[in-house]
Amino acid sequence: MDRRAGAIFGVLIAVAAWIAPLAAQKAPIRQQSRHAIGQTVAPIFEGWVKLPNGTFDLYFSYMNRNYEEELDIPIGPNNRFEPGEIDRGQPTHFMPRHNRMVFAINVPADFGKGTVTWTLTTRGNTEKVTGSLNPLWVVDPFIGPPGYGSNKPPVVTLDLAPRRVTLRAGLDLSAGVTDDGIPNLKSFPPTGLRDDKVAREFEGPQLIAEWSKYRGPGNVAFAPSAQVVTNGTAATKATFDTPGEYVLQLVVDDGSEVEGFQCCWTNRKIRVTVDGAGVSAPKPKE
Repeated sequence: MDRRAGAIFGVLIAVAAWIAPLAAQKAPIRQQSRHAIGQTVAPIFEGWVKLPNGTFDLYFSYMNRNYEEELDIPIGPNNRFEPGEIDRGQPTHFMPRHNRMVFAINVPADFGKGTVTWTLTTRGNTEKVTGSLNPLWVVDPFIGPPGYGSNKPPVVTLDLAPRRVTLRAGLDLSAGVTDDGIPNLKSFPPTGLRDDKVAREFEGPQLIAEWSKYRGPGNVAFAPSAQVVTNGTAATKATFDTPGEYVLQLVVDDGSEVEGFQCCWTNRKIRVTVDGAGVSAPKPKE
């Protein structure tokens, strides 16, 4: 080995000796953090169902990555569908975490290979999801997972007529709730409740009713916002801080949620017009 080659070899040995201890150190394990605020929302396509009249419902939901922060994204460039009408009944208010089967878009029997795309932009981050009649995405929202029996969603009776109230008065709401008693929660404990926030409030599986804002210009407070249904009734009082047009949502979950299945809970939505304080509340137009 000549002098030059020997010098190069010596340098390589020295570098290797310096790097070896660094490589031996374990790289830090990156763990996903639970963020209360500051995160984004992702649209989700849950699947499609063929209706008895031959048309199809495309079901959508979303994942608000925040564990506590609720976000508002008005209909427009940051919350739109395409092609066609940008407003397809999607929410503008996004509750924390994964909210399933939130709304459906009905498409005609001859929809074929057509598609609709939902775009959401939050904090500069744009995400899209496309709904279609791909056979891989057919679902039955009324069938629970194996081992839970022939579970059916809760039956919710709620007057869906539009309401009109004054800002000062607020709105009393009440819904009748019944369930088939399946699953036997003592025999088949589920993976968790519909929402982490509710799960923290009520330990263990229960028949849960949760009220929330779906659309609207201001904040809505519900007293209570979530409750265990024990007497067949889910009641609350909604108060508003801003006049305007609102959509409120009730979700009743029988506690049988299992990842990958679309059963068993029931959504209901009502429209509310809120007039300014002291303004009379005429009967809404039919």
